[in-house]
Amino acid sequence: MEDLLVWLESQVDPPYSLLTHGEDLDGLVSAGIFWKLLEKVLSVAFSAPYWAIDDRRRYDIVTDLPPPKGGCKLLIDHHPSNVELGRKRALKSFVKPNYPSTALLVWELLKEEGLKDLKPLVDLTSEVDSGKYDEGSIKFTVVIRKLFSSPGREKALKKVMEELIREVPSKGEELLRLSTVLPLWKEIEDKEADFLSWIDSLSERIGDGKDLAVIIHVGRGPGYLSPLIHYKLQNLVDLEAVLRISDNGKGRLSIRSRRGSRVSALELAAKLGGGGHERAAGATISPQNVELLEKLLRRSGLRVVIINRSH
Repeated sequence: MEDLLVWLESQVDPPYSLLTHGEDLDGLVSAGIFWKLLEKVLSVAFSAPYWAIDDRRRYDIVTDLPPPKGGCKLLIDHHPSNVELGRKRALKSFVKPNYPSTALLVWELLKEEGLKDLKPLVDLTSEVDSGKYDEGSIKFTVVIRKLFSSPGREKALKKVMEELIREVPSKGEELLRLSTVLPLWKEIEDKEADFLSWIDSLSERIGDGKDLAVIIHVGRGPGYLSPLIHYKLQNLVDLEAVLRISDNGKGRLSIRSRRGSRVSALELAAKLGGGGHERAAGATISPQNVELLEKLLRRSGLRVVIINRSH
């Protein structure tokens, strides 16, 4: 395979612009691999799938995201929903749904000698992006989501990305201990003590999880805590959907499904105009479409339980 960096240089002169997923470990590590090789000639921007897909700007490199409407030179990703978009919007597209993470695909495509030491971090990223969380990795994800929603996200996320590549954590507990992460988790514990206690109580409200789907309305509660809700319920029910109403009135739906569920997270998200992984997906819906969500789940043969968080 041709050297991708040589190809990129033949298409555009540096410095290069890179757009990556800013809400999870895979996006940070994918961008971080490029950053290690191109630090002096690379600017990194962070986005989310629901923003990137309509972004009219053009980028040189896009990782772990749908290619923007403005197009890109090089796309590297592993989400099935982005295969066709990659053909239409990227000059050169590598979208491989069989890969457990975009980071692994980036690491293998670049094949640089100086990247060998990153393999433990890449392997950890593949585990986390496949849904194999532990307490450390899920709390890390919560912190990243909070940083992404903060006014200074570009600077803050870049610092986390740099520390990941510099320290090369290989376990979830090492992710949480990063100097850019642990103090922020402690702040969240203090500020959101009531919400965290409510999340811990959710398992007590759920009975037999076989063929059960749970829709959890968190209102305008902090969306960055959704991964923790998924983590607490992942072994209890076949499907969970966390619905948060954003400041503009739109509903952000985060969906997780167990292997063997009557409907997968991706199938449900696709019916609502969203996308993602087979068992981890999301969509934007209007509050009026919540009834449609319930109907889709019941038509799939799932029992539906709705839990509302009162404020």
